[in-house]
Formats: sequence, structure tokens, C-alpha cells
Amino acid sequence: MAEGALKLCLCCTATRMRRCDVKYVEKVLFAVRRLLSAIFCISGVFLLLLPPSLAAVNVNHLPLVAIVFDDAHRSFPYAVDRMHHEGLVGTVYVPTKLVGVYDFHATWKDIENAQDNGWEIANHSATHANLTKISIASVVDEIDQSSKDLERHGIRATSFAAPYGEFTRDIQSVVMMRFSTNRMAWGESVILPENLDVRAIPVFDLSHAGTSYSSMESILQKALDTQGLVVIVFHKIAMGSPTDSVDKFTVRKSDFDLFLRKVSELRDQDKLQCVTVSGGVQEISERIRSK
Repeated sequence: MAEGALKLCLCCTATRMRRCDVKYVEKVLFAVRRLLSAIFCISGVFLLLLPPSLAAVNVNHLPLVAIVFDDAHRSFPYAVDRMHHEGLVGTVYVPTKLVGVYDFHATWKDIENAQDNGWEIANHSATHANLTKISIASVVDEIDQSSKDLERHGIRATSFAAPYGEFTRDIQSVVMMRFSTNRMAWGESVILPENLDVRAIPVFDLSHAGTSYSSMESILQKALDTQGLVVIVFHKIAMGSPTDSVDKFTVRKSDFDLFLRKVSELRDQDKLQCVTVSGGVQEISERIRSK
């Protein structure tokens, strides 16, 4: 009889312990849930307070393309209109003393129209002189005179490219005291956070006669493969006029049109962003700061 009472007592004790364990577990789970909710709320507020560059550290970055025209030749306004139709922007490097002077150069009205359509207008010296063949004092005059010419038309240039791509370290120093970027005429490399050098921005030169659409498309693919910035330089477009000067710096209009359609298509698919040179460099710089 005593043995039966003992068994009953043990059974009741075990039941109470199980009930205690269940209640204890429920209390722990409730506390954990409250703790996690608090953490998520704090995390959300913290992310909202972060600068965008830090809050977007893990965001996939869009590849970038900057379409550039050197010298503001007569066919350059066609690029402005065609790109505006596609919702694209570009950058033109202007030798200011040649604007409107010769038949094969654009006018100031064309330059101002480009700016009104979102283009960046950049300094390309005053007379398109080879800066390595003149004194530093003359280099300063060439650059500053060009800036003054642009300012008279309401344009403040922050980017520079030396004519013919020719510059020395001394010229580079003069440039960087006045501008945010110094662009080369070669380089053939994608700009990434790890290789950005605003003193020598590399480009892909696609301005030569015979350059096919497939060559242009292959440069876009480099941007897509790396999520970096490609700067693509053109000079002139062969418009089909009998007076067109077709030389080694001219590309076919049909190829250029196909290129723009491809850029627009990739942009519409959220696979690529078309930027100015300054805009692209700024985006790459922000990616550096976000690391």
C-alpha cells in the first residue's frame, strides 16, 4: 500500500514538473520574440539614419557608360538630338576658339542646346594646341581662356581633356588645380573603385573609320561583366552628306544609331546606366566610400 502511494506521489510530481517545463519554455520563447522584435526595430531605425552610401553596401551596382564627343564637330548636334530622343546624356569636350569658326565645327547655340539636354560640357583647351609643345605659362592661358569662354555662355566646366591626349606631369598638376578630372585619349580599361584615378581617366576610343557596331557592343559588354564605368570616345559621325569629311576619326551613322539603341535597351532593362563623365566618376567614388 505504501508502495502504491509512493508511485502516485511520484507520478503527480512528474506531471507538475512537465507543466512547469512547458510554462518555462513558453516564457522563454515569449521573451525571445520580444527581444527579436526590438532588435529588428532598432536595426530599421539604424539603417534609416545611415548615409545612403553606407546603407547600400550590399546593393548590386549598375554598370555605367559615358558617351563622349571630342572637339564638338558639326555632326555632334546630331548625337545630342538622337541621344535626347533615347533619353540618354553625354559629354562633349570643347576647344572654345574653334566653335562656330569653321564649317566643320558646331556653334555656341549647339553647345548650349547640349547643356540644356543634360550634357556635360568639358574643357578641351582654347585652340586645341598640343600642350606638350608649348610653355607651362601658355598651357595655363589655353586652359583658363577656354574656361572663360565657356563661362560667358553660362557653362562651368569641371572636366578636362588635353588635345591629342598629350600631357606631362606638370600639365597634369595645372589641370588638377582647376578640374575634378583629367581624361586621357586612350587607356582601354574599365574604371572600377579599385583603379579609379581622377588624374588620368582612361577611355575606349571608338572614333576611327571602320569601327563597327560589334566593336561598340563589345565595350558595353565589358561594363556589364564588371559593373564598372566605360568611357567611350567619338569624334565625328558620317551623316551621308557630300560635304562630309570622312577620315580616321569618323564613324558610320548607322553603326552609331545601333549603338544608341543598344544602350537604350540595356537602360530600359535596368542593366546599364548612361552617365556623363563627371556623373560616372562620382558614382564610382561613392562606391569606394561605401566599402
